[in-house]
Amino acid sequence: MSVSDDDKNALGWLGRQEILTVLMIIVFGTFSVTVAVILILTFTHPEIISSITISGDIDLGRFIDRFDELLMAFLVLLGVSIGAKMKK
Repeated sequence: MSVSDDDKNALGWLGRQEILTVLMIIVFGTFSVTVAVILILTFTHPEIISSITISGDIDLGRFIDRFDELLMAFLVLLGVSIGAKMKK
């Protein structure tokens, strides 16, 4: 019996927990790749930095705190998903 036979929230062979984990991996992976590309561009083309203008109030500490909370939630969800998979 497959996951989709008994779980209405399943998508093919992926259960709800696996779907959420894959989505979070995609989101954090995309964020990491974006940051890496921006860093590579700024280090290889230093003239880009001089043309960037940032205005407004930016609270980087608050952003880092929020990202840290999201990262911990992601790791917990990943651990629960792996634990549920191993229990089966």
